Amino acid sequence: MDDRLKTIVEYSPVAHCLLDSSGVFIDVNKAAARLLGCSRKKLRGKKFSELDFITPDQSAKLESSLKSGKLGQPSGPDEYILRRKDRSQVYIEVQSFPVESGCQKLIVALILDVSDRKLTELAFRFCSNLLDAVKQAIIATDLNGKVIFWNEFAETLYGWDVSEIIGTSILDTIPELASGIKSGTASERLKRWETRSGEILVHRKNGTAFPAMVSSSPVRDPQRDLVGFVGISYDVTAQKEDRETLLRQQKDLRNFSRRILSIREEEKRRFAANIHREIGHITGALNLLGGSLEKNIRNNDLQVALESCRKFKSIFHDFISNLRRLALELRPPELDILGFTSAVSHYLSNIEKATGLKIELHSNVDEKKMGDDLPIVFFRIIQETINNILKHSQAKRVSVSLRTYRKKIGLTIKDGGKGFDPNKYKKNDESGMGLRLIKEMIESLEGTFKIHSSPGKGTRLLVSLPVEKPDPHSVKGKG
Repeated sequence: MDDRLKTIVEYSPVAHCLLDSSGVFIDVNKAAARLLGCSRKKLRGKKFSELDFITPDQSAKLESSLKSGKLGQPSGPDEYILRRKDRSQVYIEVQSFPVESGCQKLIVALILDVSDRKLTELAFRFCSNLLDAVKQAIIATDLNGKVIFWNEFAETLYGWDVSEIIGTSILDTIPELASGIKSGTASERLKRWETRSGEILVHRKNGTAFPAMVSSSPVRDPQRDLVGFVGISYDVTAQKEDRETLLRQQKDLRNFSRRILSIREEEKRRFAANIHREIGHITGALNLLGGSLEKNIRNNDLQVALESCRKFKSIFHDFISNLRRLALELRPPELDILGFTSAVSHYLSNIEKATGLKIELHSNVDEKKMGDDLPIVFFRIIQETINNILKHSQAKRVSVSLRTYRKKIGLTIKDGGKGFDPNKYKKNDESGMGLRLIKEMIESLEGTFKIHSSPGKGTRLLVSLPVEKPDPHSVKGKG
């Protein structure tokens, strides 16, 4: 019987080691010699710590474990990393059994090579850590929809702790994830669940809903048999908001372009109307003078004919002056030659001389901050406002103030005229059209426009425009 037992131990694939109570090798079987990479002769009489099989701290732990077991009670199993003389490393699992042989206390140690299992565990742990690091919910289920994997981000996204969700049915917790399958039992529905992706509305544990991008696929074994399903999902609320913002910006940009086109076309219409009016006036006057001049010459009334020539010259001179004035309104050359403030001062001085209207100008504008666009914009606003004052306010005095405030330039124009109700002005009359064009021009540049007026109390216009040129893509529609 003893010989047969010895044979079984000798040829067992499991490494068997016999040690004395102090942890010294007495004998080993063939499997142990192979596993440890050392002959029986070299092992006998040595401790693990003397053979440099494992690190010193692990050797101390192992020898302590071997000695700690009570008679007949196993200790371990414990894992160690075995370093063989050929420099290879093996993950081992050691379990020891204190025994008695005669009067001698001995230790039987069983050593298993668990490298394959350990490497698989490490690989699985790495994959698990990798999946936990991914900022997307990764959920795996079996064929019946039972959750078998739930990464950390799934906990964050859906609110269920992994201990709550593992083993439950995904169809009960988050039924929207299988909403593409409408009929049949849960198992039948899941088995027809082919690869698909799309945006759906899902619910968290607390009942709140959010849009999620979900991609799900069946999982098959090497024989192509269906074994489960895996789904990847993430919250797309921010992306949806970004898309909606982009769509709004695109719409605003289209509105901005239409508004700019409308302003330009309105300016062209008004300029064409002024030209047409001037040409109409001079054409009628010249026709009358031409007929009178011809009649006077035929009647040999030279004195009257000479007077008609003088009137002809005067009308023609006024026509040229008006044409020059209209041309200056398009872009006064003083802006480029004298600068903004000087051009405004020159323009207001000419208005005073021509109309008798008293105008005070106060300005501390830093023209270097105005860029290329703001000078003509402010000049046109001043022109339009002064024209409205001359035509409608009956004011005797006007104050024009220009100030630079950090990244903005402000314009204030006040008059002491008859005023009006800004809420009741006719949008189709000329003054209303002028105010609308000013407002559209200012808003297109992301500025502010305010007008304060009431009957009998004059009018105050307040304009503020940013110094920095706005990005058209950020313009807010105000149409």
